Amino acid sequence: MEESSTARDLLAKLALQYALAGKKDRAREIFAQSLSKAESIRGLPGNSIELSQLTILSAKAGHFKMASEIAGRMEPGDAQDRALIEVVGSLAQAGRQTEALSVTRRIQARYRKDTAISGIVAVHTERCQFHAAQQLAATIEHEFERSQALQQIAFEYVETGEFEQALKIALGIPDARTQFYTLQKIALSLNEAGQAERAIETAQMIKDASYRARTLVRIAGKFAEAGASIKAAEIIDLALKEIALVQDQSDRADLLVEASIPWMRADIEPNVERKLILNKLAGSK
Repeated sequence: MEESSTARDLLAKLALQYALAGKKDRAREIFAQSLSKAESIRGLPGNSIELSQLTILSAKAGHFKMASEIAGRMEPGDAQDRALIEVVGSLAQAGRQTEALSVTRRIQARYRKDTAISGIVAVHTERCQFHAAQQLAATIEHEFERSQALQQIAFEYVETGEFEQALKIALGIPDARTQFYTLQKIALSLNEAGQAERAIETAQMIKDASYRARTLVRIAGKFAEAGASIKAAEIIDLALKEIALVQDQSDRADLLVEASIPWMRADIEPNVERKLILNKLAGSK
């Protein structure tokens, strides 16, 4: 069996090289030989892995029909699902999203199906096909997987400067931490784009005091670096109020250290209100 397996692997790799060189007819012939060797050991331990590897190589070489057929010869289960995910990804990258979506219906485990759909969403997103990406992301059942897909769409909107669209997507992200981080990135990007007030508003939409404070400190840092001390001080004041709401003592201490950097850079005076907040933070347990 080992000799047959080695021969099959060599044939499959040779076929891939022919395919990459554009010699697809020859590649198809060699893949067929490799498949024949894999079929000759059907039912033996490890054969699902053999067929899975052939499926992946076929898909990468652009032989989607063959890849689909090989996957179909596998026993239903996780190995088959993972092989089909590779077929879906290769089809999507080739611009054949409709076929890719069709293949996802053959994936049995729901979380594996969601992974495959996320891959198609990622391709749509990379190509700024936002409507298709959002529609498909909505079909992902697993909350974290759907959140990650929506986050990537939001990030791509940020890259194109469409901040309102990015914000709309971010507010619909179901996983809390993913949403916090996404809003933070949007806020910081708005600040970089010269939209400071909108950046502050976005930071204050984050439903977590620690994330809100850290985002505001980073916005203040940019103003401190630019020598805009008055604006930096104004934002630091907002950040200090958020830091006072953080329950975790260690996190609160870290945030104070982070806030001290723009504070010193902007040479902010410790007025009465700031002293009160700092004294409260210093005395809190």
